[in-house]
Amino acid sequence: MQSAVFSPNGREVVTASAGGTATTWDAASGKPILVLSGHRGPAPAASFSPGGSEVVTASDDGTAKVWDAQPVGTRRVLADPTGAPLGSGGFNRSRTEVVAAVAMGSGVADIWNMVTGRLVHRWEDSTGATFPGAVDFSPGGKELVTASQTDGTATVWSALSGRQLLVLRSPSRASLYTAMFSPNGAEIVTSSDDDTARMWSTSTGRQVRVITEPEGKLSEPVILSAVFNRSGSELVTASIDGTARIWSAVTGKRLEVMAEPGGAQLYSAAFSPNGSMVVFSSADGSARIWSAATGEQLTVFETGSGVNDSQFSPNGTEVLSTTESGNAIIWSTELAGPVSTLEMVAHSLVDRQLTAAERSAYL
Repeated sequence: MQSAVFSPNGREVVTASAGGTATTWDAASGKPILVLSGHRGPAPAASFSPGGSEVVTASDDGTAKVWDAQPVGTRRVLADPTGAPLGSGGFNRSRTEVVAAVAMGSGVADIWNMVTGRLVHRWEDSTGATFPGAVDFSPGGKELVTASQTDGTATVWSALSGRQLLVLRSPSRASLYTAMFSPNGAEIVTSSDDDTARMWSTSTGRQVRVITEPEGKLSEPVILSAVFNRSGSELVTASIDGTARIWSAVTGKRLEVMAEPGGAQLYSAAFSPNGSMVVFSSADGSARIWSAATGEQLTVFETGSGVNDSQFSPNGTEVLSTTESGNAIIWSTELAGPVSTLEMVAHSLVDRQLTAAERSAYL
């Protein structure tokens, strides 16, 4: 299994597989709803449209396909003109204009018109840059940003004209792993293997703030991801040294440090929708939820194999994790909290007092 994503309403999940299929699932029952098959190669990415009525898949066979999320069939096939393998795909937020997919390892990004299926723009980075994982659309959907692992740049493009708008150059020319717009679109944050997360102005292209991991760490200096919370006031970074850190996006001040107990590499970190919790994914097979306010670990989910990514459902009541063993696992966050919260949950589930034997056994 390559990826797993919640639908906008949190009721379904779509997974993508190396076998070339994508499957939609009922998040409550875990039962499959629809198998989307038709790619002639592995399909490493799938995601829902903003309204949840469609799914886009990207494949190594050089095509991205748009499907009805309900059992109707393929709505549109979007083919890279050179047949280059497509590593990820996504809709812009309005869903009415374009869908983008990224060709892995080739420095190519394609955008198609959603209605006609026509290839609108194709970008070929002259440096041979590799666009990792995915592109990110601006909140208004008029721009997108791509990041390079080869020359240390992030590039902002017009999604309407295909014109290059800004090039954000890391002073160290270190590899960039992610690039993400802030919720209001005024800034972009990048993560890098020089141990920094850098914030950039989307109006001037100038570096606004540099967030630097502390010196003296034992492992190589790499921040694999940097993500805003929903309000844009805070950032969470995930590092190869096994720590996730929360920072003020306004001042750059470090607010909390959350460390993976065994020091295993972290692949990603994400805020809950209300910003009160953080989940990070670890190479040791765990997904851990922490309080964003106190840095206290609230709960840990063990999978038995490395966790590539974890994300909260839209209402924050569940976490979806994808693992190296090919599973997508949904966890309840109901028990993620202090003892007082757990006591309230227990009281709500038990409508009687414990017997003397039960008190002796469990208390």
